[in-house]
Formats: sequence, C-alpha cells, structure tokens
Amino acid sequence: MKKLTRMLALACMMCAGYVGGADATSYDYGDAPGYQQAKHSTDQWQTLGTLWSNEPSQRSEDNDDGVSWSLDNGNTWGHDTVTNGQAVWFRFEMHKKLWGRHLYDGLKVWIDWNQDEDFTDTDEKVYQDAWYFRQAPGYRYGDDVADISRWFYMTLEIPEDALLGETWLRARVTCDESIGGNLDNMDPTGYLWQGEVEDWKLKIEEAMAPPASIPEPSTMLLLGIGLGSAALFGRRNRK
Repeated sequence: MKKLTRMLALACMMCAGYVGGADATSYDYGDAPGYQQAKHSTDQWQTLGTLWSNEPSQRSEDNDDGVSWSLDNGNTWGHDTVTNGQAVWFRFEMHKKLWGRHLYDGLKVWIDWNQDEDFTDTDEKVYQDAWYFRQAPGYRYGDDVADISRWFYMTLEIPEDALLGETWLRARVTCDESIGGNLDNMDPTGYLWQGEVEDWKLKIEEAMAPPASIPEPSTMLLLGIGLGSAALFGRRNRK
C-alpha cells in the first residue's frame, strides 16, 4: 500500500511538472511599451535577422537585429534620427532556418505616425512583401536546413506632418499557412505560431531650414560696379 501511495505521489509530481512547464512557455514578444501585444512561439522557419529571443514576458529591450535604415542612399545603415520630409531607405533581413513545407514567408511593417500606441490606422501599414520558395532555384521540399537570408528594401518619405519625437516601427514575419495564405491577414498584434516580431524606436525631428545664402565676393564686386556706374550716369545726366 505504501509503495502504491509513493508511486501515485511521484506520478502526480511528474504531471504537475509537465503542466508547469507547459504553462511556462516562452515567446518572442514585440517590445514597444504601451502597445498591444504581438508574439510568436517558434523560430524554426523564419526570423527577422538571425537572432530570436525566448522571453518570459513582454519587455522594452530585446536582441533584435533584422531592421535598419539609411539616410545616405544605402551607403551606411543604422538607426539614426530622421526628419520630416526626408527620404529614408529601410532594410529588413529575413532569415530562413529550415525550408519548411509552405509556399512563402511574409513580411509586414507598420509605423505609428500619430504616436497613439496603435498600429492600425489606415496609413500606418507602410510595407509588405513575400519570399516564395517552391519556385525558387534549389528549393527542397520538407524540413531540410536552409540557413539563408534575403534582404527587403523600402524607400519611404517621412510625412511632413508626422509628429515630432519618438515613435515605433513594428515588423513581423511568418509563413503563409499561419495567416491563411493571405498576407493581408497578418495584423500588427496577436499571436502567430511561426515567425518573429521586432519593434524599433524611430525618432523624428523637424528638418532644419537651409542657411541664408551669402553673396560671393565676385557677386558683391559686380553689384558695386553696377551701382557706381548707375550713380555716375545719373550725375552726368544732371549736368
């Protein structure tokens, strides 16, 4: 009887441990504070960049590496401050760890222009694209290792009326099966099993007015000669 009791107690402990482990599942979360949650639970097929964070809860800092932008036509890339009316090149790296069994991996990007901690305004979806595989050279159907990356580029002019200060950009990647085969179904919030979400702080400043032009010395000399000639001509006419 005591032996049976011990066995039952051990079984209960193992079951409790399994349930506790299931409840403690970690996710990759969007990091923008105050925004509705976005999360993913596996990195097996597609990620933004090569890093994927396994977090116990949403937080403001993360090891994100899939988004950058350029203010000099692609010569340098980083996360610099942008200005109203400026044309900015954005770059998104999608990494594929396994080939998988789906048709494509999708990318979607939002920017919260009015800083209301919401990405669902009609003008805030700024980009979407897909990476198709079954037509791609070298594609191997199944869960074979791929370990390849592709870069997506977007040129965007910062709106003249965009609010100044800090706002957020959110990018997500997932497979077509996770969104019912329609990229339009990928929302900026909610849970998607595959893929990754990254949030990046975007600081917008007012564009500085160009400095007033200063006449060159040759221009001043010509102006002086012209004024002098006019004065001399007028003096002669008075005589």
